[in-house]
Amino acid sequence: MPLGENQTSDEALDGQKPGDKGSGVFAVPDPTSPEQGAFKKVIVSDITYPDCVRRGQNCIVYKWLPKKLSQGTTECPTKGVLCNKSCAHDLCLCINGTCQ
Repeated sequence: MPLGENQTSDEALDGQKPGDKGSGVFAVPDPTSPEQGAFKKVIVSDITYPDCVRRGQNCIVYKWLPKKLSQGTTECPTKGVLCNKSCAHDLCLCINGTCQ
C-alpha cells in the first residue's frame, strides 16, 4: 500500500465544486502503540477536497466525504470486512485488505 493512498470515491466528488467543504478521514501512524502497523483515525471537518489531498499525502490512507462528520466517533462499524480499495461506510478505511 503506497503512503498517502486516496480512497475518496468517485461518487463523493460528483457535482462538487472546488470550494465545497466536507470532512477528511485520515489514518495516521500511532507511535504510542507497540503493535506493528498501528494507526489512529483522525476526522477533520470543514475542509475542501484539495486540502484533504494535501493533508493526506503523509498519512497511511485517507478519504474525503462531502458532509460534516462528528469528530467524537471514529470506530468503523464494519471492521474486519474484506475490502479491495475502499470501504462503503463513511468511517471506514481499507487497510491491509480489511475495513478498519
